[in-house]
Amino acid sequence: MKYPKSELEESKEVFDNCFILLSPECKILVVSYDADADEFEDYQDEIDSIMNYLFSKYEYRVHFGRFSKWKNEIVTTIEDVQEFSDLERLFGTYSVNEAQLKKNVELLITLCTGSINDINRVKENVPSTILDQVKQKIQSFDGDQTRFIYQELDKHIIKIQGLSGTGKTELLLHKIKELYQKSDNYKIFVTCHNKILADTLRMRIPTFFDFMKVTKQIEWNERLWCANAWGHYMRPNSGLYSYLCDEYDLDFYSFREATFDGACKHAIEALRTKYPEGVPPKLDYIFIDECQDFKDSFFELCSMVTSKQVFLAGDIFQSIFAENITRDYTADYFLTKCYRTDPKTLMFAHALGLGLFEETPMRWLSKENWEACGYICEDNEDEQTIVLKREPVRRFVSLPVDYESVLIKWYRMDNFYDQVNACIHDILRNNPTCAIEDICIILLDNSQNTYAMANTLEFTIGREFSWQVNKAYETKKSQPGTILVSNRNNVKGLEYPFVICLTNGLHDNYTYRNALYTMLTRSFLQTIFMVQEGDNGMTKSIMNGYREIMQEQKMTIRKPSDDDIERITTRFNAAKRRPLRDIIKEAIRELGVDEQKSKYLLEMALKMPWKDCSEDDIRERVETLNSIM
Repeated sequence: MKYPKSELEESKEVFDNCFILLSPECKILVVSYDADADEFEDYQDEIDSIMNYLFSKYEYRVHFGRFSKWKNEIVTTIEDVQEFSDLERLFGTYSVNEAQLKKNVELLITLCTGSINDINRVKENVPSTILDQVKQKIQSFDGDQTRFIYQELDKHIIKIQGLSGTGKTELLLHKIKELYQKSDNYKIFVTCHNKILADTLRMRIPTFFDFMKVTKQIEWNERLWCANAWGHYMRPNSGLYSYLCDEYDLDFYSFREATFDGACKHAIEALRTKYPEGVPPKLDYIFIDECQDFKDSFFELCSMVTSKQVFLAGDIFQSIFAENITRDYTADYFLTKCYRTDPKTLMFAHALGLGLFEETPMRWLSKENWEACGYICEDNEDEQTIVLKREPVRRFVSLPVDYESVLIKWYRMDNFYDQVNACIHDILRNNPTCAIEDICIILLDNSQNTYAMANTLEFTIGREFSWQVNKAYETKKSQPGTILVSNRNNVKGLEYPFVICLTNGLHDNYTYRNALYTMLTRSFLQTIFMVQEGDNGMTKSIMNGYREIMQEQKMTIRKPSDDDIERITTRFNAAKRRPLRDIIKEAIRELGVDEQKSKYLLEMALKMPWKDCSEDDIRERVETLNSIM
């Protein structure tokens, strides 16, 4: 590259015959190819000037001193391009071997590429524990991520596709920051479906702006909004839809009157009627995280009301559970490397989510779609199998090869709380720097026991550890200084070093399997998968597949025949059409509502326009309706 990324770059002189070469574990190389001595000296001065500026701006100088202190150790010049004739020798000559210097090189690369790491997170010293090594791992943008942040596409709707943990939300924050700084007049709305994720994003934005040294003050609800998609009609800024209804004086449809898809369609029709010549935009940019949670009507509405661009970030794998298996996975930016989750965790989550180790998979992907999910796919025609692997991720290179990023444990219902507490004790014993916020407990099953189990955990964890418990399905927000206990509806988009997932067993239910994948991938260090003893669906083939993933970092899958794939698709589509009454009755039963109230609640719920809602959406709304009643 020519220059480190900074706002000073545009004012710099152009040096056609010089560049800097950045490579991990190698010194930073400032290279001249046919530049005269004066030109190369001037170029080096420019690099020094920018780096000193970046060191000061992002407070690296506080921890590491001036850039000149680093320069002699990890930056060198090359004036003879003949050295590039043997690249292996070149990188060997300038390699960096000492741990602290390697870390310094990585920090310098991130400064140069604009992939700024919070210095208070990465620290100045080399961490000694596994938890701190992963927490403090310096993260650099890959090519696709860099292009998204700095490239300007001439399109109104821009789509990012990737698995959970590929950095979609982080990229959105960088793009929001770039646009917010670019103009004092831009109006930007950040939204998602899940309320707790929206709350977390709203808390992350100021923190992100602070460590990125954004000097402009955040003007909440004037230039920048962050709220979930729907909102409340009495509070216009509580959601994007409620904001638009207020701005355009539209009728607001609550969840009692319409599905969100229906509410968006009403708004679209009202806007077309009200503004036949074209809708005057109220926003310049909209950012939608977890876009797979929405139908196309929401995107159409967002497109109508923005003057510049709508950014959609979605999880390709969760889209696989849509009814149409031939769904379009194309995107403007396609992220295949998962930086949050250890590759072994991701493989195991995919295997359970799709039922790959079971006699008949619950879902099947073509080789092209496996590759779209970031897999290396080796097709063995003779044995009718495929072998799926993932590339290593630098964030986890410090982990031992045999590190079990997923632990399977068995529990009995009569003392599940003791076994959960034992898991927490193990985590604390093996990770002395672990904090209360580093652990999350997820109750995967939508059953009447879920809320009773959460209440029991609240009491037993408080007694055992003197910790406050945040039951996310009640608070709908993350709370510092607490351990999160949640059902599966309130953790999407969040991440923790350690996640404890409890289930009574695997269910042949597509909503459950999708949630299982999503919840298992909330961890970036270890997931403890606790399964109730007994007839739990954890077959011998699943356990064999689990061991292959943990020991060999791959999974060998038997390929279904064409007839099997057709049956899988037929069964899947049939299972997606469960009667609304059955879903509501099941949700009420899981809440443990008494018989008299159950009848009234069922009658009320059946009057709601929820026919096109997902099962998880219906369960969440039944839960809300029950609390209101």
